[in-house]
Amino acid sequence: MATQGKQRRLHRSLDGKIFGGVTIGLGEYFDIDPVIFRIGFVALAFVNGLGVLLYIIAWVILPKKAKNIYNTKIHEYAATK
Repeated sequence: MATQGKQRRLHRSLDGKIFGGVTIGLGEYFDIDPVIFRIGFVALAFVNGLGVLLYIIAWVILPKKAKNIYNTKIHEYAATK
């Protein structure tokens, strides 16, 4: 679960996101399938509405995952060729 030499950070992921990237980021951080977190948020939303509130709070608080600028520049260059 823990990676050596690499610091894990909790963030919102922009890769494969459905809505805000919160569950993908949580899944990457805890090394769990994001569907588990989606089910949890939906279940809490139906039980007492807390799931929606928690998701919005996480969406506001969690930073977006930093993009790898080096890979982005390579893909932009390759697209122009």
